[in-house]
Amino acid sequence: MTGKFTNNGSTVGLNGDGALLYKSPGAGRFKFQTTVAAQQVSFEDISVNGTDYTLTVPGNGKWVAKASTSGLGPNSFSGVSAFRYVGEESLPSGKAWHASASDKDGNPFDAWIRENDGYPLKYVIMQQGNSLTLTFDKYNTGVAIAPPPASQVVKG
Repeated sequence: MTGKFTNNGSTVGLNGDGALLYKSPGAGRFKFQTTVAAQQVSFEDISVNGTDYTLTVPGNGKWVAKASTSGLGPNSFSGVSAFRYVGEESLPSGKAWHASASDKDGNPFDAWIRENDGYPLKYVIMQQGNSLTLTFDKYNTGVAIAPPPASQVVKG
């Protein structure tokens, strides 16, 4: 997975990996890494069983747990508004439907969904003046997603 984070006109490239499980109960895991001012920075998020776990490095070395508002995966699109079908587009990984909407918090996003299987190919969201672009490139890898060990978690 690749992405970029834009803040006040400066763009930082992100590299990482992640997984989405669309089977019930749906779960997701993302880890992004970048370098800022010559320092390695990483952000990892796991969403499983109604809880979001976040780990940031540098940080305190603990996962911060919060009740999930929507989680990662198909349920993350619940509560969208201002939905608009933009059109069909050809992306490197296939033909896609391009749609735009606002999430339940009012943040605008665009999504490109592959026509032949319904999997996400690209996702762009704006939050508080920041832009995040995600490009998905692997599917159905058989990964299992579990929460971090309880000894490594603090409540957020």
